[in-house]
Amino acid sequence: MKANYLTLFFTIASFVIILILFYNVIIDVFYKSSSIKAGNKIDEIIIGDRVWKSTNPSPIPTPVENKMTDIDGNQYDVIKIGNQIWMKENLKVSKYRNGEAIPTGLVNTVWANTNKGAYAIYNNDNTNNVRYGKLYNWYAVNDSRGLCPSGWHIPSESDWSTLLSYLGGDLACGGKLKSIGTSYWYSPNSDATNVSGFSALPGGSRNDDGSFNNIRYYAFFWSATEYDYSNAWNRDLFFNIGSVDRNNYFKQNGFSVRCLKD
Repeated sequence: MKANYLTLFFTIASFVIILILFYNVIIDVFYKSSSIKAGNKIDEIIIGDRVWKSTNPSPIPTPVENKMTDIDGNQYDVIKIGNQIWMKENLKVSKYRNGEAIPTGLVNTVWANTNKGAYAIYNNDNTNNVRYGKLYNWYAVNDSRGLCPSGWHIPSESDWSTLLSYLGGDLACGGKLKSIGTSYWYSPNSDATNVSGFSALPGGSRNDDGSFNNIRYYAFFWSATEYDYSNAWNRDLFFNIGSVDRNNYFKQNGFSVRCLKD
C-alpha cells in the first residue's frame, strides 16, 4: 500500500515539474517572438503567424540614457515617445545657445511692452525655478540665437500634433502627459497617469501685463509657430481636465518650454 502511495506521489510530482518547464518554454517563446518593444503601442502582439489585437492600446515610453545639457550646465532627463525625443522637465536656461544672457528682472510695464526675448521666474521665487523651470516670452522662443541647446529645438505646431496624435488625440491625452499626484499639481489632477513619461508640470504663466498666475493649476507650453504678428500658438494642460487645449496668446506672455531633439 505504501509503495502505491509513493508511486502516485512521484507521478504527480513529475507531472507538476513537466508543467512548470512547459510554462517557462512558452513564456520564453512568447517574448522572443512577440512584437512588444519599448516605444511601441501595445495594439497588436504577433506570436508566430497569429496577430492578437488589444482593445485598449497604450504607449510604452522609452527611457533614453543620455541627458540633455543646456549652456548653463543644467541637465534634463529625456524620454522617447513614438519617434520623438522630448525633455521630461521644463527648461531653466538663462542664456541663449551662443552664451548671451537672456534679459530678466523686467518690471511689469517693461515686460508688457517689450518685443525682445526675456524670461521670468514665477513670483521671483527660485523655488519655483527649481520645481517648474523658467517662463519665457515668445520673443525668446523665436530668437535666432537659440533657446534650446545645439541638436534640439522648440517644437512647432506640427511637432506637438505628432506627439498628441501618437497618444490618442487632444481630448484623450492630457492625463497621459501630466505628472501624477498632487505634489506639483493641485487636486484633483484629473486623469493623470503620465503613461507617456512626458511628466508635464504646471508652471503657470507670467501674463502679458506682467502679473503671475496659475502655478500648480495650468501648464502652458509654447510652440515655435506664429499665429499672427501679435500672437503665437501654444498647448495647455489643466489640473481639472484630462484633455489638451490649443490656443494662441500674445507673444509677451511667459510660458514654459520643452525642447525636442532634432
